[in-house]
Amino acid sequence: MEEENKLHITEIDQISSSEQLNMMKVAMPYMNYNMQKTMALLIKSTEIMNTMNYFNDVGDLQACDLNPKKMDTEQFLVEIKEVVSPKQRETLDVLMNIFKANDFYSTYKNKMGNSNSGNNNNKNNLNNNINMMSLMEQFLTSEQKATFDAVNMMFNNMN
Repeated sequence: MEEENKLHITEIDQISSSEQLNMMKVAMPYMNYNMQKTMALLIKSTEIMNTMNYFNDVGDLQACDLNPKKMDTEQFLVEIKEVVSPKQRETLDVLMNIFKANDFYSTYKNKMGNSNSGNNNNKNNLNNNINMMSLMEQFLTSEQKATFDAVNMMFNNMN
């Protein structure tokens, strides 16, 4: 149970925060309302400045990067599972299983040689993947479908 209550610190939190800011956050409940409000604004503005400084520094270095990281969907979903509720973890497990089933299905189709060649091949594979995903979505609850759509939208915006 203690593990479920443990807060996962993301990379952006590590970049934007510091020990001093975390100590200030812990002290906030012991302050009066006006001081809490001022302290909260100070903490958040410092986090924004830390984030901006990080990306300004990293941006200069990243301009030289010729090989950006490839998106690893499975690893991405595993990391998201660390910051969501247990109910959402179950939904993400279902989504991960759908992705794995889709990969299995695609591999099966490719190994069996049931696809055409040339440009038709890419179009058929895309249609097969879409049809497979549509079929699998029928097994999702409405909440799972909403989570799937949100994750799918994030992936589309990343590419």
